[in-house]
Amino acid sequence: MPRFEYRALPPLNTAFSEVYFLVHCILADCVKRTSYGVRAEDCFGLVGASGAGKTSTFDIITGLRFANDGHVFIGNQYVNSTQGIGYCPQFDAMLPRLSCRLNMTIIAGLIGYRYPEKVVEEMLRFLELQQHANKAFGRCSGGQRRRISIGVALLNPSKLVILDEPTAGIDPKTRHRVWALLQAVRISGRALLLSSHSMEECEAICSRIGILVKGRLTAIGPSQALKTMYVLFMCYIISPNDVLPDTK
Repeated sequence: MPRFEYRALPPLNTAFSEVYFLVHCILADCVKRTSYGVRAEDCFGLVGASGAGKTSTFDIITGLRFANDGHVFIGNQYVNSTQGIGYCPQFDAMLPRLSCRLNMTIIAGLIGYRYPEKVVEEMLRFLELQQHANKAFGRCSGGQRRRISIGVALLNPSKLVILDEPTAGIDPKTRHRVWALLQAVRISGRALLLSSHSMEECEAICSRIGILVKGRLTAIGPSQALKTMYVLFMCYIISPNDVLPDTK
């Protein structure tokens, strides 16, 4: 099977001018030998079914679990000595009785912003959630909660933002709004790493996609390259009404 843009992890003393984020790790129970890199202004999407190892991989990257072997680098540092990853987990982790604004202000203060209120107002405006800022987080819709969780991840000034299924369980309109937000983040120069069940989502915002099957990364490449690999033919069904003008 051909591979696309697949490279093993270089030594630590390799120049990191192109690749900002590197993964090379094994977790015996769920993640096989996995290697990939993400450049600045790049969005890398991990696609796989439930249980494929996406969240376990993110647990290793964020330091929640330890790999049996291998390393994760952010910039030129090991992940266990690097702080400041922007992370949006699969499930929302805000305080439900506090307002969206207060949740974000507390976290911005913990990050170390001198004027957290100002930063939060700018983020709420970016998320288009000013009108819901004083609503208790637990009373927000699923789409609003996901946008707040993404906003909290973006509050971290790190150049790397990790999002675990950022649009899971939300309606199509909100999903497209989130995609537009993430495109803007990517254009601003930050590296994005996300997981998803949806190939459509990865096509919309990812520059490269990795297919994860039972903990093993089977292919990496742009969406068009992966389509060329896996799609053998297409069948188009066209009726006369699709191409002829209405003569009635």
